[in-house]
Amino acid sequence: MATTWRSERPSRFGTMAELLEHVDGDLQLLQEALALFIEHCPHMLDRTREALQNEDRTGLSRAAHALKGSSANFNAATVVELAEQLETEAHSADFVALRDTFSELDAEVSALLTELENAGEPLRCAS
Repeated sequence: MATTWRSERPSRFGTMAELLEHVDGDLQLLQEALALFIEHCPHMLDRTREALQNEDRTGLSRAAHALKGSSANFNAATVVELAEQLETEAHSADFVALRDTFSELDAEVSALLTELENAGEPLRCAS
């Protein structure tokens, strides 16, 4: 019986079919990548938050860059855009503006992780 994925509709990361296409249809690789991202993304977000709280512009830029790169693997356009904004503005913007951008990023990452966790359920059942 074919597995129907709730995530075939567009989401924060496109569709599961698009993600599978990025890994040449390798379901196991996608499962592993999703699991790693879901595990490590909160830590990347914490490093970004800590750098912002410490007003560490270099640390903020680096942490946002890491989050941007990891999120790009999942076509998470809004997360990538917000992380890139933090990365590029870390050395020039005032911290009030940076905190506002981080608040948006934090909410978007939370929603992305929820969607990825939900989308991953059918993947675990299919293997």
